[in-house]
Amino acid sequence: MTPFLPRALPRALARALACLLAIAALCPFTAALAQEQPFEAFVGDWQGKGQLSEAQGDIRHTLLCRMSGAREDPRTVTIMLRCASRQDSRTLRLTLTHDSAGQVASFRIAEPAKLLRGAVTLRQDGPRLTLRGDRDSRLTFAPEGADMRIDLAAPGEGKGAFLLQRRDPAQDP
Repeated sequence: MTPFLPRALPRALARALACLLAIAALCPFTAALAQEQPFEAFVGDWQGKGQLSEAQGDIRHTLLCRMSGAREDPRTVTIMLRCASRQDSRTLRLTLTHDSAGQVASFRIAEPAKLLRGAVTLRQDGPRLTLRGDRDSRLTFAPEGADMRIDLAAPGEGKGAFLLQRRDPAQDP
């Protein structure tokens, strides 16, 4: 009597099952690695521009921006954002440290322009980071693929939206 399944088929199934088990075993490692590097979307260099409108809304300025993010250690990333127009320039330095769960454990901000006044808080929503100051001032960093969207609202000062594209350092002269 001939078996219904060819002899090679059970071996092929066993190999396929072994491959699936090996892949499944790697999944927790990959998830843990992603959790250990939650700010990876902020590591790199970007440049772009946006519009800043003053509180009255009738005066708009185009600002050119550059942003760089560097890993200081396995749990810390420092972000430098510089924007300039013909009239003004602004610089912000943000240092983020995360805990073992991948959430922001602490942050330091240096912002001479003081658009974010008073006590500043930080909210993390996935890869999106929002800094809030008094009087509803806020600055949001939102990674979108290779782009970085930055939104600013500072009541009494103005608001703006900026789109920065990731730069490839190999293409710099």
